[in-house]
Amino acid sequence: MPELPEVEHARRLLQRHLVGKLVRSITVDTADDKVFEECSKTFEKMILGKRFVSAHRKGKLLWLEADRAPHPIFHLGMTGAFFIRGEERIRYVDTRGGHESSWPPRFTKLRLQMEDDTEAAYTDPRRFGRIRLSDDPRKFISDSKLGFDALNELPDEAEFLQELERRKRSISKALLLDQSFAAGIGNWVADEVLFQARIHPQRVVGSLSESEKRQLRSSIHNVVSSAVDVDADSDKYPRSWLFHHRWSKSKSGKVVNEEGLEIKFETVGGRTSAFAPKIQRLRSGSRTDSARPVSNGRKVSTKRRKQKSIGIVEGAEDEGEGDEVGGSSPIGNMRRRSRRLAALQHGEDEDRKGVAKGDEVKVCVKNE
Repeated sequence: MPELPEVEHARRLLQRHLVGKLVRSITVDTADDKVFEECSKTFEKMILGKRFVSAHRKGKLLWLEADRAPHPIFHLGMTGAFFIRGEERIRYVDTRGGHESSWPPRFTKLRLQMEDDTEAAYTDPRRFGRIRLSDDPRKFISDSKLGFDALNELPDEAEFLQELERRKRSISKALLLDQSFAAGIGNWVADEVLFQARIHPQRVVGSLSESEKRQLRSSIHNVVSSAVDVDADSDKYPRSWLFHHRWSKSKSGKVVNEEGLEIKFETVGGRTSAFAPKIQRLRSGSRTDSARPVSNGRKVSTKRRKQKSIGIVEGAEDEGEGDEVGGSSPIGNMRRRSRRLAALQHGEDEDRKGVAKGDEVKVCVKNE
């Protein structure tokens, strides 16, 4: 699933190529009422002839501000991506290795042609992304109850420690996935943050020392900013990162990084989690089942906790990644309209049902 670095890449791409230009032509996949939230038939009419004045992002939500309302808002889902005709393509890493170069790309849902002949395409093979129109994107974002943006709004140390204290019963991995805590952090970023902070994904937040909490904040900043600095090109991520080894779960044999650390895989917070037990130790009394999972005050039965040794994502109970922030928020409404969207939220293993073994999609991007 595209996470903050990948969505920021998309924002910068649109900022460079579409902002300041008039939309001259639009092609919409009008048959797809899943990707387009009640606007597949009206999108062309509402956007044609407008000029985009800026591109914005909050967490994993992206929107283009036009010279007049309404404005398009995008959530890239699991495989959504933007491409510019004639530009070097960036793709999600998959096991096939190849990538087409035709135009428009396969699985295109939206094409925009600008006044200077620049062409942009939005593709979404798995159709978990969402496109909607809003008269007030900032109000939409505010109503979504997202937490701080992990790139642009990281709280200062004192405020961050206070926030962790308020969520001390949460599980470290589940908390990072909760979009009402930190908007934009997904599965691979959360694993990388915990790896660099040397914190086991099942550690209860309340068991962390003050030094570990400070290191957690520092790791969020380092991982997110470093990935964004190289425009989400995974080939440029430091070789010491867990990222380069976390995709090896399906392969037989032991997974070991370049430093000789064995990488283990467990389900935490509803997602497959990669970690190095030697440096990310689970201390006595600090594991998931020693805490009382809570989510917005709702009770969780003891029987249920025994059945699933995972942490509850606060504000998104059992929703895995935590994109759904609960309640009747716009994001929640968008998601609940799709019968299969639960598959997106319940982790990589669930997402891959029905996908051919050789076509498994991983959630990073790199240049061809």
